[in-house]
Amino acid sequence: MTPTTRPRSRSSASSRSAPTRRVTYLAVRGGIAAPLVLGGRGALLCAGLGGLVRAGHRLLTAELPEVGDAERPPAPAAGAAPDAPDVPIRLIAGPDFDHFAPGALDLLVSSDYRVLPSSDRVGTRIDGPALPRTAVPEVSRPMVIGAIEVPRDGKPIVLGPEHPTTGGYPVIAVVARADLGRLFSIRLGSTVRFTR
Repeated sequence: MTPTTRPRSRSSASSRSAPTRRVTYLAVRGGIAAPLVLGGRGALLCAGLGGLVRAGHRLLTAELPEVGDAERPPAPAAGAAPDAPDVPIRLIAGPDFDHFAPGALDLLVSSDYRVLPSSDRVGTRIDGPALPRTAVPEVSRPMVIGAIEVPRDGKPIVLGPEHPTTGGYPVIAVVARADLGRLFSIRLGSTVRFTR
């Protein structure tokens, strides 16, 4: 399968996805037979609910009564990110911009960072030049997807879709909403660059 394709397969079929992105989403008519937890069958890995599908896993589909053919083809996935690996990810200055040494944001946008294997849906950890902090916010406060928090070691973490509701590390910048899908699809070990 390649991104945005809609393959049809028969029972007991195998499929492979092109390894161009960090994650692949697969929709199965009728759903996947999985335990019902809190009213749903999805996975929330950070809470230990559900499981990660890996190469070689067998998925059992749920029984689905015959409902006929769709009246029209499915719409493209909302927020589908076009492949543009060489285009920098756009940022806006964050609420704690003044908690960093002068030039820290310039360092972030002028350097190459690498997406670390420890990244997950909670946060994308990136390795590159450390961003020097001069102060830390006094209290925790609400966080948003795409916020770039900087812990003591100066190594940025971009908060993902399963980020905590509050945080206490200073936020130097926030990823532009239009670039979130592209950022979160960058493969582990790949380079990411930012721009303002």
